[in-house]
Amino acid sequence: MGQATPVPLGQTDFSSGVSIVGGTQITMGVTGRFNISFSIQLEKTDAGTDWVSIWLRKNGDNVPWTNTDVAIVGQDANSRTVVAWNFFVEATVGGDFWQLMIASTTSPTGRMLIQSVDTQTGPARPAIPGTILTVNQVG
Repeated sequence: MGQATPVPLGQTDFSSGVSIVGGTQITMGVTGRFNISFSIQLEKTDAGTDWVSIWLRKNGDNVPWTNTDVAIVGQDANSRTVVAWNFFVEATVGGDFWQLMIASTTSPTGRMLIQSVDTQTGPARPAIPGTILTVNQVG
């Protein structure tokens, strides 16, 4: 498995009490329980089958029992795969942060990408974001 990397979180459509710090850290402005859900569109550049792992970190430490491995088959656009799941977490304001982490077995000559796709035609359709993150307070 390759090096663990935080999933980049860029554009925010709207938020209330949840912030992204440093482009990867999810922080909550109130103490409580939250549902962190995401979807990521993956694409790889090498042929064959590669594995990708995605898990949750809290305050820089891996959270037990949060990893999932997924096999990605194909190459380039033919390998596009969407992974999506969620985590329930308890947050304390003023210190806790979470990160989605990713690592893959993609060969040294290939790359595993979190792939956004521009607007498309035939028929016209909107762009595809590489990652969608939703955080809701549930308690």
